[in-house]
Amino acid sequence: MPEDISATLATKVTSPASGGPPLLGSAVALAVAEAVALAVGLAVGLAVALAVGLAVALAVGEAVDIAVELAVLPPP
Repeated sequence: MPEDISATLATKVTSPASGGPPLLGSAVALAVAEAVALAVGLAVGLAVALAVGLAVALAVGEAVDIAVELAVLPPP
């Protein structure tokens, strides 16, 4: 019967091949996923922090240069 074949196929597809837990549900896969997520989060956070820090440093440096030029500019 088609129902029996469908049930058998569904059982084969959803049950683990080695008798252990499915890979996606295992603690190892979860630990790897969390480690990758943490590493990516740290990398993105560090990159954003460096970019913002560099932008602020450049902006402050340029502002100081302009202020010094204006302060020592001889009167017309």
